[in-house]
Amino acid sequence: MEKLQKNLQELGKDIADVLEEGVLAGGDVVVRAAQENSRKGGDDFPHRITGNLLRNLAEVNPVSVEKSNERCEVMVGSTMNYAMRLEKGFNDTDSLGRRYHQQPRPFLRPALDENTDEIEKAISIKLQQVIRKYK
Repeated sequence: MEKLQKNLQELGKDIADVLEEGVLAGGDVVVRAAQENSRKGGDDFPHRITGNLLRNLAEVNPVSVEKSNERCEVMVGSTMNYAMRLEKGFNDTDSLGRRYHQQPRPFLRPALDENTDEIEKAISIKLQQVIRKYK
């Protein structure tokens, strides 16, 4: 019984670390898909003019990882000042007094929504690796 308790405690610690690896792997899936969306352009995705958004997605990810005993989450995105405007649209006046009616051209949310199976698989693979150690 003592050995089982010790293994369960170690498993809990390992799972927390592996869960972080898993969500990072899932975040990488979203980043790759968002980059692909940025490459596509067209009516549904942001128009690519300079490629700064595409390069920035690769450079800053993951933006952050938050981990606790109950959960682990990764935030991906862009630090480009116009990324949120592209994702959500912008109907307002900017700091220079220019008025915009910019329609949303999301690239991150579709990357998440269209790849949930691959994200879950990436997390599952990492978790299976640690569970096998204790069989």
